[in-house]
Formats: sequence, structure tokens, C-alpha cells
Amino acid sequence: MTEISFSELFLEGLQLMGVGMTIVVAFLILLIGVLHLVAAAVRRWAPEETAPEARPAFPQGAGAVTDRRLTAAITAAVVQYRKRRRT
Repeated sequence: MTEISFSELFLEGLQLMGVGMTIVVAFLILLIGVLHLVAAAVRRWAPEETAPEARPAFPQGAGAVTDRRLTAAITAAVVQYRKRRRT
């Protein structure tokens, strides 16, 4: 049986660690490069986004009265709920 010394095992461990770290760093660099290429391709060939059409927050007309009444009813319900929770 041959015995392997501690220094040989240590050097082999360092070698394996160096190879592993080199592979990981190379993979990450490759991944970053591919992501930059994809981002450039998307910027170049993707259609531009259009802004959504602006709509008023509260509609005007007959529905506005109903919305105001609904808002008042909800507000009153919230106030009553909060009063009951405090006591």
C-alpha cells in the first residue's frame, strides 16, 4: 500500500479548487456575455411599447352620481368599522 502525504493531498485539493473556480468564472463570464447579446437583440428588434391611453379616474355623467354615492357608503362603513374596533 502506498501512503499519500498530507502535502500531496493538499496540493491536489488546491489544484481541484483552481480548476473548479476557473470553470465557474468562465461560465459566469459566458452567461453575462450571452445576456448582453440578448438584451441588445431585444432593444434592436422588439417593437416599442406604446403608452396606455389615459382615462379619467372618475367617469363623468350619469355614472358619476352612483360612484359618489358608492364612495360615500364605503367611507361610512369604514368609519363605523374603525369605531367598533376601538371599543
